[in-house]
Amino acid sequence: MPLCGELRQPFMKDRHWDQIRKLSGVDFNENDPKTTFRTIWDLDLNKYGEAVEEITDQSKQEDKMSINLAKFEK
Repeated sequence: MPLCGELRQPFMKDRHWDQIRKLSGVDFNENDPKTTFRTIWDLDLNKYGEAVEEITDQSKQEDKMSINLAKFEK
C-alpha cells in the first residue's frame, strides 16, 4: 500500500512510469481516466517492491534537484 501512495506523487514523471512499465511488463497509461487504483494494484508491484521503491526515491531526489537548480537560475 505505501508504494501506491508514492506512485501518486507529482514527482513521478513519464520516465519513471516508463521504468515501472518495463519492470512490470505491462503497458498501461497512468494518465488515462480509465486507469484506476485497481489497474495499478493489478500490476502486482509488491513483487518488485525494492525496485519500485528505488524508482520513487530516484524521482523524489530528481525533483529536489530540479527545485534547487531552479533557485540558482534565478
